[in-house]
Amino acid sequence: MIHSNPPFPVLGNSLNPEHFQLLDLSSANKQLTQIGLVKYIDEYLSKNKIGYGGYLENRTFYLDSKLFSENLRTLHLGIDLWTNAGTPMYCPWDGVVHSFADNGNYLDYGPTIILEHNSIFGRIYSLYGHLSRESLIGLYEGKPFSRGSQIATLGHVGENGNWPPHLHLQLIRDMEANYGDFPGVVEPDKKDIYTKLCPNPLALIGLS
Repeated sequence: MIHSNPPFPVLGNSLNPEHFQLLDLSSANKQLTQIGLVKYIDEYLSKNKIGYGGYLENRTFYLDSKLFSENLRTLHLGIDLWTNAGTPMYCPWDGVVHSFADNGNYLDYGPTIILEHNSIFGRIYSLYGHLSRESLIGLYEGKPFSRGSQIATLGHVGENGNWPPHLHLQLIRDMEANYGDFPGVVEPDKKDIYTKLCPNPLALIGLS
């Protein structure tokens, strides 16, 4: 189905801007550097807010993982939504499952689902990373999801790539033969290429 409606918010339509707070996880955040990512996020979530942000953010803490350090990948291509494990995720537009996988490397996506949508602007894909393993049960390529239907739930630290619970949300214009995975962090000198390939998904969380 060709969609022209605004996206349904991935965390549901009961939230409004006051529930969210922008988080800076870039190398410019000195507090993050001092206390570390896990403690920083834990202290933030204790305030009962949903942290969001990260599109095109330069995050040097990725270099702690061999997955990213070999190619000096620090530029983040999606938006992260930091909230509790088990939180449900919803489909922004009518679509079908393009692919899915459990990307189990340290600081990788963990369970990942990629949906394919047809819009008035052409085909586009939405990626959801750091999900629960149960979210992959019963999936198959081509499985349909309607706008506003539940896709998945967030995973806990033991299954989501060893991260504090959060969603990595990314839009992709061309999968380039990738299946169940797509780079979410790239080399900073590739910013211009990937900005065109992966537009800002901010509208998918209900914020402008």
